[in-house]
Amino acid sequence: MTKFNYSTKALDNCSFMRLKKGLSRPSQSYKVATLNCRTLRSVSSQAELDKLMKDYSISVTCIQEHRYVHTDSDPEIVSRKLRSTTLFTASAVRNDCGASIRGVGITINSKLLPLLLSVEKMDERIIVATFKGNPKIVIIACYSPHNCLPDDVVTDFYSKLGNVV
Repeated sequence: MTKFNYSTKALDNCSFMRLKKGLSRPSQSYKVATLNCRTLRSVSSQAELDKLMKDYSISVTCIQEHRYVHTDSDPEIVSRKLRSTTLFTASAVRNDCGASIRGVGITINSKLLPLLLSVEKMDERIIVATFKGNPKIVIIACYSPHNCLPDDVVTDFYSKLGNVV
């Protein structure tokens, strides 16, 4: 399990990013979405995701199948700044033919970054974001195995997911 602690020290000077006590405010609502994007490797795919989140006022999007393969020198959680959001990814893997497959991530609106405590990779298929609050807000992004995979792979995934929850 790898933990990415997000520091807001560099963001403190931004006027729109004032630290708040937590997400739980009765006057404000947040939209959480999920997207099997099939790939986010192209700049146009990233721009489209960013635009959709902005147009539909989505605060957090759980991403499946982004197909980014991190290099050996990269940390297990990599962050990429898009225009109005930040994308956090856990590495995809390569199949027998060398093509990249899978990969989970979470995209967070920049206005929520001061509330982000951590992003953790629990498994190659499970990533967890924790936000400030009382109680803390936890969002789990996962990519479940296909039904054509062996039963032990599916059972193992749901066992790990149950431990996270």
